[in-house]
Amino acid sequence: GPGGACLRGVFGGPAAEVGDLRLGFLIARLGGVEGLLEGGDLGAKGGDLLVEDLHLRQGLAGELALGIEFALQAGEETARPIEIYLGVTVLYVISALIINRIMAFIEKRVRVPGFVAASALPAGMVGTHIGHVTTSFVDTPEKAGFLPTAFAEAQIAAQHATLATRTPTDLAAMQLHAGHVLHALDPKLEKTGPGKGFGFVRAAGGVAQHVELAAKEPGASPNVKTHAQHVATAARSAMKRAEQAIELAKRIREAKDAATAATLTTQLASVCGQLVAGVDGNADGRIGWDKDEGGIQQADEHIKLLLAGEKK
Repeated sequence: GPGGACLRGVFGGPAAEVGDLRLGFLIARLGGVEGLLEGGDLGAKGGDLLVEDLHLRQGLAGELALGIEFALQAGEETARPIEIYLGVTVLYVISALIINRIMAFIEKRVRVPGFVAASALPAGMVGTHIGHVTTSFVDTPEKAGFLPTAFAEAQIAAQHATLATRTPTDLAAMQLHAGHVLHALDPKLEKTGPGKGFGFVRAAGGVAQHVELAAKEPGASPNVKTHAQHVATAARSAMKRAEQAIELAKRIREAKDAATAATLTTQLASVCGQLVAGVDGNADGRIGWDKDEGGIQQADEHIKLLLAGEKK
């Protein structure tokens, strides 16, 4: 193998067996990660990737120790233990760097928008309410937090609003996707569809309600109170935009001809895109949390600022 050839070229003799055995094992482990990467759907395979990450990281230290033991044994046979020890160590350091780079890339790709680990939350009821926003709530799909649920529903709504724009001469197709948008925004209005079954409007409302509950707790700091206002304002601005999208989707469903529906689908796609990104309403070159500009992206940003402020 390449590892054995490397050691054989530098040291020769039994050291080649060490390189072949240990480096070969690591290449096999990395091959498992490569197979998942080639699958293309990182989001769907996120759990598998993170488990593989854990196994690789935990196993690396043990493999290094075992490799060094083999190297020392080989070194005794060749009377060059220091050179072989250093060679095997260098190979494992390179392997560790490669693994860490791969896993950093994977973790970035599979990160759930809006999610914050429970270990990062403040103590007490302040942290409990913020956790309902970012981490977990009993009534949501998969018991996710309100903010991750809002991101998921918004992405589904935007996807189907965009799909509706791709068939401007097919009234039935546009009306079908308008129904899918309604399901993602408020499943009370459309019972079936590709959404999570919770609805963006309800999820964004939960973000605003529970971050304000955190700010009302007796132990809430000025930092929590300040950023809670920003989060709640941005979430409610996104809710207003969702209501606009609902009205547009309803009008598409009621349209009598494709030309009318096509004009409305363009507007719908624009508004649905703003659920996450917000909109620069005053044309000052930035999207803030206030002045009805904010989307749930701004809510997420200010949740992160809130949590960072609690660590100071």
